[in-house]
Amino acid sequence: MRLASLALAAALTATPAPPTPSPPAAVLFHADGRPATLTDVLAAAHQADVLFIGEHHDDAAAHALEQAVLDAATGAGRPRPVALSLEMFDRDVQPVLDEYLPGLIREKDFHAAARPWPNYGAAYRPLVELARERRVPVLAADPPARYVSRVGRLGTPSLAELPAPAHDWLAPSPWPSPSLAYTTKFRAFAAEASGPGHGPAPEPMLRTMFEAQWLRDLTMAATMADWLRANPGLVVHVTGVFHAAGGMGTPEALRHYRPGARTVVLAIVPDQRYPAFQPASMSTLGDFVAITRPAKR
Repeated sequence: MRLASLALAAALTATPAPPTPSPPAAVLFHADGRPATLTDVLAAAHQADVLFIGEHHDDAAAHALEQAVLDAATGAGRPRPVALSLEMFDRDVQPVLDEYLPGLIREKDFHAAARPWPNYGAAYRPLVELARERRVPVLAADPPARYVSRVGRLGTPSLAELPAPAHDWLAPSPWPSPSLAYTTKFRAFAAEASGPGHGPAPEPMLRTMFEAQWLRDLTMAATMADWLRANPGLVVHVTGVFHAAGGMGTPEALRHYRPGARTVVLAIVPDQRYPAFQPASMSTLGDFVAITRPAKR
């Protein structure tokens, strides 16, 4: 996977060329549709506090691009500290990550205790191992799934019943309200996900589902803000594209916990019209958009 990452980095850094019979796995663009390179992304990131990389979790090309970005961002001569932040680990396993990265525990014990996602080996292990090799901290950013589930069922007020130590793993209050744009976007997504013929979800269910989503955005943002306060540098945050597209979700939550934070969003989206840039649907996704070929089903 590391070799594939380096090859992709070289392809993306090179001057864009006309289409060939074997195009790269991901094609980069600026938000206005101009071709971009990995060098462009890194140049923007090094002027920011957080580089958000939004992915579809089953997109192998996205994972390869993420490895290329992290490899370039953490290479020799990096101008300031870098941290890797992952939605894919719950915040309460941070101590386990902190034991694994310096080699205090075995990898199999890390797996047993850290609750990695089912596709961890192929998708996210290369990122963690690269961070381990480069002595880059890894932030477990997501709130524990059990609390997200509780909010999704019972709403945010139900968190008040949790014992005090549980709140250490959640975004600190007071919590800001999400933007109307993000709320509207989530409701539209929920309606589409329900499928034709099912009708909209009941209003109480929609409300608690969105509260669970917002809890995740807030907690990921608070995790990054905590690190940035102690380590003025760059956070490379890998997350689902919905959490970051258009600067909504986690980026807007970050502005609450870290006012003035500079952010760059790289949205990676599979599209049937690959490798063509579609202005109507892609120009508002992020500062950069990477288009990948959809996986064959």
